Amino acid sequence: MTKPIICVNLIMYWLLIALCSLPLPVGERLVYDAYFGPFRIGTAILEVKGVEEVEGSVCYTLYSTQGTVGFWKGVFYMESEVYSWVDTASLATIKMIRNVREKRAVRTDTLVVRYTEEKCGVDSSKQNFYVVYSREPAYGSLGLLYWIRFSPLRPCTVMTVSKYGLGYVALEVKECGDDTVIVPRAVRDTHAKGVFEIWFGEDKMPRTLVGKMGFGTLRLMLREAE
Repeated sequence: MTKPIICVNLIMYWLLIALCSLPLPVGERLVYDAYFGPFRIGTAILEVKGVEEVEGSVCYTLYSTQGTVGFWKGVFYMESEVYSWVDTASLATIKMIRNVREKRAVRTDTLVVRYTEEKCGVDSSKQNFYVVYSREPAYGSLGLLYWIRFSPLRPCTVMTVSKYGLGYVALEVKECGDDTVIVPRAVRDTHAKGVFEIWFGEDKMPRTLVGKMGFGTLRLMLREAE
């Protein structure tokens, strides 16, 4: 029963930021319904909260929250939220905090990215606190959605971006009718499982996020945009 809920987090995790300097729509709020097969099991919200200084960088504050609803909340209670701070010039990740609440557990993970030419790798000596050292811009969750909407992507192209400096992900751009489909494909990532797609309409609005796993398909479908 936990797999569909975990898949919601996996979809959000694959919304990786690509390299570009673009203004984000501060104040925008996107609300999604989560479906596993024909069943609505939860909701997800994406927001651009504002601009603030974090770790010495001027950043956009991106926020997402997800959770089960109704019957599914009784079967498997889960709520999670992610704060992600990305540099306003490059959209590279500066810091991320993720909180997950379940029936019997509460977990908070913090990740900070240090950009340096001297070394690369991960320091995980402190529990639930990770410092990533990277020589190149490293991209995390949430920002790709906004970057794609305002970028001139060409169909039938593949871009390769760094994920926190720990691996690389290829973003394949396809066309399907009136939609543009972005398909993240792992190039070097030991955590990659399943197939994930992001569907954008002609208005560049992210209408559907799809996670195709071995046990079924999860869809996040846009309900409203504010």
